[in-house]
Amino acid sequence: MKNIHQIVLPINLEIIIPKDDSVRLLYEVTDGLNYKKLYRIYSILGRNSAIAPKTLFRIVVYGYMKRIFSSRELEKACISDVNFRWLL
Repeated sequence: MKNIHQIVLPINLEIIIPKDDSVRLLYEVTDGLNYKKLYRIYSILGRNSAIAPKTLFRIVVYGYMKRIFSSRELEKACISDVNFRWLL
């Protein structure tokens, strides 16, 4: 049964995540990288990705920073962790 009495409010993740958080530093560092080889590999596969390769790379690197090595655990983190959501 749905909870019809619950209020739904949009959340601005820019406000929630501190300016000096490690996820912001990762974003800035990876923003300057050259992703040509990564995009070439993705284009060879011949399918459209649901998520940009650059974003996926950031999520994997941030997962490693947080000692998350499993793709299933990364998926869970992308659903429940605000920092991972910010990267998406």
